[in-house]
Order: sequence, then structure tokens, then C-alpha cells
Amino acid sequence: MKCNRRVHALYYMLLEELNEGRTDEITDVVPAYSSVTVFYDPRKTSSRELLRLIEELLRSITEANIDKVLRSVKYRVPVVYGEEFGPDLPSITEITGLSEEEVIKIHTSRTYRCYMLGFTLGFVYLGDVDDR
Repeated sequence: MKCNRRVHALYYMLLEELNEGRTDEITDVVPAYSSVTVFYDPRKTSSRELLRLIEELLRSITEANIDKVLRSVKYRVPVVYGEEFGPDLPSITEITGLSEEEVIKIHTSRTYRCYMLGFTLGFVYLGDVDDR
């Protein structure tokens, strides 16, 4: 999780660079679980210059300031359980020994951290799920 927090901090710092006029140089920033992909225009900046910027930003991330850098954005994601939208619910109850109502209550009782977006449209990798 520490690595992912640094990834997200770097991501938001690079977005700030975009907001400060570097849109010609940096064309996109894509965070994953343990990496950040930076797309850039090599006609506008060199990989060496971009690497220097990234290293400078990484050095500025400390445990003391990381929460200030990370944005606390929350999204409410509508969820449908069972039948065609959640066909795995019966197997989850069988494996865990919990009722469908208990599984739903556990699943909806907390806020999850989005570690990264998946390759399937709308699929997010959420962390810190209940062990049950």
C-alpha cells in the first residue's frame, strides 16, 4: 500500500504539472498499482528532462506531506447483487458460509481504496476488503 500511495501522489503531482501548462510536453499520465506511465511528446521535451522532473517530484514526496498531495475524492458506485449482474454471489456464500444478506452488508459497510483501474471498462481494483 505504501508503494501505491506514492504512485498516486506522483500521479496527482504530474497532473498539477499538466495544469501548470506542460500539456504540450506531457500528453497523458496513467497510474497503475505500482507504476505510473507518462506519455509525452518527444518533439517538445526529452526523456532525460522528463525523468529529471519525475525524480524531483518523487524526492519531494515524504510521509509528512503525502496526505496533502493525495486527493480525497470519493465516488459512490452503484452495485447490484445476484442474478445476472452478480452470478458469483451464491458461490461466495457457499465458500464463506455467510448468508447473501451478510455478504452484502459486509461489502457495503466500508469505504474502499481504488488501487487502480482495470483493463475492462468500469473494473476497479479495490483494496482493504474484509477478510471474511
